[in-house]
Amino acid sequence: MTNTSGIKSAIDATVMGNVRDVAMTITAICSIICLVAFLISVTKLAASAGNPIARQRALAGILFSGVALALFGGAWVVVSFFWNFLG
Repeated sequence: MTNTSGIKSAIDATVMGNVRDVAMTITAICSIICLVAFLISVTKLAASAGNPIARQRALAGILFSGVALALFGGAWVVVSFFWNFLG
């Protein structure tokens, strides 16, 4: 039997920290992009007062970007919380 606790601690010290940072960065960037898309869609909705087709497109954009923002924001919370809790 080989002793793998040294290998595991070395991997935890080097690789897992980098993987956690990359995952947190990716989810944070995606959340920011979705927030910007949400704000753009709200601006389009405000500008489409007389055009029902543009209004419908703006509402669809708000819906999609809002759902994506909720999903990526939730993923960021899960990644941040659980990897800080477990790490």
